Amino acid sequence: MKIMYVDIAVTGHRVPYLKTLVDNSENEIIVVLPEKVEGINCKQYVCEYNNKERSLKTHKHWLDSVLKCAKKENPDIVHFLSGDNFYRYFGFGLEKFKKYKVFFTFHFVKSSLLHKISIKMISILSEKMIFHTDYLRKQAASIGVKNAYHVEYPVFGGK
Repeated sequence: MKIMYVDIAVTGHRVPYLKTLVDNSENEIIVVLPEKVEGINCKQYVCEYNNKERSLKTHKHWLDSVLKCAKKENPDIVHFLSGDNFYRYFGFGLEKFKKYKVFFTFHFVKSSLLHKISIKMISILSEKMIFHTDYLRKQAASIGVKNAYHVEYPVFGGK
């Protein structure tokens, strides 16, 4: 199986987390990041993400760049590691990824009506919605997300 992990930043815990995912996988892994990262032992693509200008236009441009990588690599799964970033766009652009199984990892569940609508729309366009705590998974399930799964945050430090 071929998995393409996509993230919008390489700060904080993101690199050790991604390295753990790559190093502990028996699958073929490709990563799409805003910059190349030394020590990630797999094919890497760079798709800049403009975190300063968070507009629909820049989101679409970034998604189109990610889609080009997916078309080139033809992965089985496209896994967006920063699902929280998609709240503001209500799943806009994800229909372009229908050829692939699309996974998201969410780190929080927002409770406003618009955010509830957004996460439900994203869930319709995805195969799996992954939450790092069972509490968050239950929150998502309680607002109608039927494909919510709890996957424990990895323990860093080896296989």
